[in-house]
Amino acid sequence: MTLKSYLCFMIGITIVLWTVSLVIIFNIDPESSGLIWKLLFYASLFLSFSALLSVIGFAIRAKINKNHLAFHSVQDSFRQAFIISLFFIALLFLGAQKMFSWINTGLLLILSLAAEYLLSGGFKKSKK
Repeated sequence: MTLKSYLCFMIGITIVLWTVSLVIIFNIDPESSGLIWKLLFYASLFLSFSALLSVIGFAIRAKINKNHLAFHSVQDSFRQAFIISLFFIALLFLGAQKMFSWINTGLLLILSLAAEYLLSGGFKKSKK
């Protein structure tokens, strides 16, 4: 897959996912909906944020690192978009469960940073 086709695919998927998320947000009542609809809400929002942040992250990386391989930029931006999206969806879930606090936010932040460090190969790099 070429870079151009990847970006067109990701932008198209982003538009579709945000459309699905907005349909769920505006048409589903969270008080009367069941567990399936709540899971669909969080999943669609997670995928929407992941796709959007992945495209934005790649665009920023392409602007800043012109000599960096596009494959690595795509890989890094997708990984970071996944972690950031998971962080924010977890915060939304904690808020909905009335468990949102600074301590939980801090623990989630530490967990997210640790995941980024481990998934980026930081452990392997530091052992050399």
